[in-house]
Amino acid sequence: MKAEIKKLIELQEVDKKNVDLQKKCAQLEKEIKELQTEIDKAQTEQKTAEDRLSETQKEHRRLERESEEKDVKIGKYKTQMLNLKTNKEYQAMQGEIKQEEAAKGALEESVIKALDLIEELQGKVKENKEKIKAIETNVGIQRKTKQDDLAQLQVQINAGLEVRTRIAGEISPRMIAEYTKLAQKRAGLAIAAVKNCTCQGCFINIPAQDYEELKVGDKIYFCSHCSRILYWYGAKQA
Repeated sequence: MKAEIKKLIELQEVDKKNVDLQKKCAQLEKEIKELQTEIDKAQTEQKTAEDRLSETQKEHRRLERESEEKDVKIGKYKTQMLNLKTNKEYQAMQGEIKQEEAAKGALEESVIKALDLIEELQGKVKENKEKIKAIETNVGIQRKTKQDDLAQLQVQINAGLEVRTRIAGEISPRMIAEYTKLAQKRAGLAIAAVKNCTCQGCFINIPAQDYEELKVGDKIYFCSHCSRILYWYGAKQA
């Protein structure tokens, strides 16, 4: 096998490893973002609960004020009844008082419901605070682990790039350009083995004569179908 082909095979293996490492980095970065999303979600739920609690407390105060106003109004009506002259006026006032008392009763029921909801929401807010604290602790541990893993991967990537630079320096600029063009077109697989007369890149057969010449390894061949640089499978196994 030509020395340059061996170097191209090495280069492709280094590139493949670096691509795999970069994918792992991207996945870790995604997972780190998702950890923050988990915190954000819990905080959003807490904000919603706090806002609802605040609104319910305001509504409770409004209902209590209206109930107190009904008490004052009913008191005034009862005072006015003492000065009424006719039975008709007395009955009319009694009707007004009953109407206000019914309205007050409905307000009191609403006040109780509001108090129950406030108690429920206060419990939820407290529970959410504890939940957020636990999530933040857990996320902090996971984030640190993932960031450490990310840093280790970056070290490996940098080391791989140094190896790549060294190998690429031992290959002619023409072949590096050809390799780079093919790698971009063929999803990173620029050079492919030929096994049993078949290109392992596109799985199309090559002529038997080319296969025999390829086994000799003194020339560079390209697949007539996928254009990849070819080498004999057995040479790598040797």
